Amino acid sequence: MFASVLFSLKIHQHLPDDFAHRWRILTFFIEFFLVGYIFYILLLYTKVNIPLELIVGVIFLMGAFFVFSFISLTRKTLGKLHDSEQLLLKANEELESRIEKRTQELLKSTRQLDKTLSEQTQILDTAASGIRVVDTNYVIRKANKTFLNIVGLTRDKVIGKKCYEVFSGSICTGPDCPLEKIQKNPGLINYETDKIRLDGREIPCMINAAPFWGQDGKLLGIVEDFRDITERKQAERSLQEKESFYRLLNEKAPVGYHSLDRNGHILNVNETWLDSLQYTKDEVIGKPLKDFLYEDATGTFEESFQKFKDEGGVLGVEHVLRKKDGTPIHILINGRVVTDEKGNFLLSHCMFVDITELLETKKDKKLLQTRLVQAQKLEAVGQLAAGIAHEINTPTQYIESNIDFLGDAFKDITELMAQYHILLENARQGSISQEQAEAADNALEKADWEYLREEVPTAVNQAREGTQRVATIVRAMKEFSHPSSKEKVPSDLVRIITNTTTVCQNEWKNIADLETDFAPDMPSVPCIADEIGQVILNVMVNAAHAISDTLGDNSEGEKGTIKITVRTNGENAEILIRDSGSGIPEDVKKHIFDPFFTTKVVGRGSGQGLAIAHDVIANKHGGSINAESKPGEGTTFIIQLPLAA
Repeated sequence: MFASVLFSLKIHQHLPDDFAHRWRILTFFIEFFLVGYIFYILLLYTKVNIPLELIVGVIFLMGAFFVFSFISLTRKTLGKLHDSEQLLLKANEELESRIEKRTQELLKSTRQLDKTLSEQTQILDTAASGIRVVDTNYVIRKANKTFLNIVGLTRDKVIGKKCYEVFSGSICTGPDCPLEKIQKNPGLINYETDKIRLDGREIPCMINAAPFWGQDGKLLGIVEDFRDITERKQAERSLQEKESFYRLLNEKAPVGYHSLDRNGHILNVNETWLDSLQYTKDEVIGKPLKDFLYEDATGTFEESFQKFKDEGGVLGVEHVLRKKDGTPIHILINGRVVTDEKGNFLLSHCMFVDITELLETKKDKKLLQTRLVQAQKLEAVGQLAAGIAHEINTPTQYIESNIDFLGDAFKDITELMAQYHILLENARQGSISQEQAEAADNALEKADWEYLREEVPTAVNQAREGTQRVATIVRAMKEFSHPSSKEKVPSDLVRIITNTTTVCQNEWKNIADLETDFAPDMPSVPCIADEIGQVILNVMVNAAHAISDTLGDNSEGEKGTIKITVRTNGENAEILIRDSGSGIPEDVKKHIFDPFFTTKVVGRGSGQGLAIAHDVIANKHGGSINAESKPGEGTTFIIQLPLAA
C-alpha cells in the first residue's frame, strides 16, 4: 500500500494539469485507506472499544468514494486517450501526406536531374569534336563518343585515368600543359599538336581548352575539345608538294621563262633562261629586257613592247637574244599579259624555246615540235592556273568559315558544360535545388542548343566536303601534270578524262553542263596517259571557248552542253566530245589540225592545241582524230585509239 502511494505521487507529476488534480484526490483516498488501516491495527493493539460497524461503514464509504473517483478518472483517462489517439491518427495522416508530397517532389527532382544528365550526355555525344573533362589532378572525369573514337578506347579504359596516360603529347605534364597554363592564367587556350594513342598511332589535333568552375568559384578542371585534322594536314602537305612541284617545274622546265613589269624590266627568270644566256640571276633581275636583245634599237623594243601590252600577248614570235659572251641565241616566244580588275597592266609571263640549232641545221624539225609541245602544255597549265587556284580557294574559304563557326559553337558548348557540371556535382552531393535546375535550363536556352545540334554536324560535313574537293583537284592536277612513261601502257581512259575535266573545270563550269556516257565494261587502252590527257584538255578548252563565243555576254545565265562518250567500236576505243557551240565553217575545218592555225583572239590560243592532238593520236598512237561540225549545230570530235598495242 505504501508503495502504491509513492507510485501515485510519482505518476501525477508527469500528468497534464486536469488529470493531476484528479490523481491527487485518488492518491488522497489511497492515503486515507493506509491511515485507516494503521488506525485499525492500533485499535486492535490497544483494545480500545469502538463499534466495528462504524469503522466498517467509514471504510466502505471511503472505498465507495475511492471506486467512484477511480472509475471517473479511468473514464476521463480513456476519453482523453481516445482523443489523443484520434489526434495521433490525424497527425500520422498529415505526416504521411507530407511524406507523400515530399516523395513526389523528390521524384520530380530526380526525374529533372535524370533529364538534365541525359541532355548533358547527349550534348557531349552528339558533338562532332572529341570532348573530355579533366580535373585538377589530371584525372579524366568525362569523355564523349567522338573522343573515344579518336583514341580508339572504350569508356571504361578512359574514365578515371590520367589524361597524359590515355592521349599523350609533347606538351603533357610540362609548362605548356593546358591545365598548368589555365591554373596560372585562366582563359581559353587554342593550339595544334600531335597526340599519341596507346597503340602508338600519331594523330594531329586542333585543341581548345577552357576552365570550368565550381559553384564556390574554385577551379574544378578543364574542358578540352579535340578535332582530328589529319585530312587537313594531308591536304596542306599535298598543296605544299604541288606548290613545290610547280616551282620546280618552272625552274627546271626545258623552256626559258621571264616576266616583265610595265616598263619592260625583268622581274623573274628561271634556270633555263639563265643557262641559255649564261648569266646569273643577280645580273638580270631589275634590268631592261632590251639590254639582252641582240643588236636591237631602243625605239624598236619600246614599240613592240607597247604593242604586246595593247594586244595582251604574242604567239610564236621570233626574237634574238644576246648571250653574256655576245653570241646570239634565236628563240621562239609566247607571252601573255596579266592585268588587274580594271584592265591595267601588272606584269607579263613569257616562255621561249631556243631554236638556234634548228635554224642553223634546218634539219631537226622533230626537236622543235617536241619543245613546242612542251611549251604548249606549259602554256595550257599556265592558262588554267588561275582557274585551279579559284577552284581550290572556294572550298578553302568555306572550310575556314565553318571552322570559325565551330570555334564559336565550342565556346557556347563550353559555357553550357560548365553550368551542367556544377549541376552534376551538386546532384552527386544531394544538394540540387530547383533554382540550380532552372539555371541549367536557362544556360541551355542561351546557348541555343537546338540550333547548334543541327548546324554543327552540317558545318563539319561541309568542311569535310571542302577538304575532299581540294584533295580531288590536287590529285587530278598531279596525275595530269606528272610525266608518264613515254611507252604505251594499259591505261584507264575514264580516269584520264575525269582528271582532265577536273583540271579544266573552271574553263567550262560557268558556261556549260558536262554530260558523260562511259561504257561500264570499258577495257584498258594502251597509251601514253599524260599525252592523251593533253589531247582531251585541248579539245575541252576549245569546246568551252566555242560555247562561250555562242553565248556572248550571257547576261541571262544560259548554259551550253559538253557531252563526253567513251565506248568501244570494233577494235578501237572511241572518245566522242560534243559541244553545243556555233560549229566550224567548212573553209576553217580543213585547217584546224594545221600548226599555228587559230581563229581565236590573242591570249586564247596559240594554234598548237589541235595540231599537237593530231600528232599524238595519229603519229604516236596509230589512231585517228576527226571533227564533225555544221555551223549552228555544234561540233563533235571523234578520237579512236587501237585496243591492241
